[in-house]
Amino acid sequence: MNVWLELIRLAAQLVGAIFVAKLAVQWALLRFKSEKSWERQVTAIVDVVTAMGAMKRVSKRWLDDFYSDSNTTEPYMAQLRALHREAELKLEQVSAAARLILPEKLANHIELTERKLRSIDDCPNYEEMLILELEILDNRSEELITMGREITHTDRTDPPDAIIQPWKFLLHRKELRKSHRNPL
Repeated sequence: MNVWLELIRLAAQLVGAIFVAKLAVQWALLRFKSEKSWERQVTAIVDVVTAMGAMKRVSKRWLDDFYSDSNTTEPYMAQLRALHREAELKLEQVSAAARLILPEKLANHIELTERKLRSIDDCPNYEEMLILELEILDNRSEELITMGREITHTDRTDPPDAIIQPWKFLLHRKELRKSHRNPL
């Protein structure tokens, strides 16, 4: 009888260990997938903002050259055109990936930005086209950064002081931990 009792106890321990191991592996996989998804979203947002920033810098340079009537060398202008085109291509590439990994609101925002930028290509006035492009890039990139901070829960403000405001500090830490969870 003692042998059977020991076998039952061993079997129960084995089943319990397998159950706990399965739960631990599932939890680790969910956390890994959540973090990986978050990293991909942040990378996509950073790539879009970087591409828009590069386009903005080139457009500002073209506008400065237009107003100053400077004799910019042709190789330099070719380099600026190449940088602008490279940034446009990066924006298109990330826009395609954004539809898969970013929330719909953000992906639609990027797609609309692309459409707005393409719509000004038909502008007959060079100066007006540059001004419109800069305006679109300024407004849309700021909106994109704001939306990106919302989905990644990154707050640019300093955390409350742990000694002066301990309760607010603990709530801040709790919100920070919650922000790393999978939103699904």
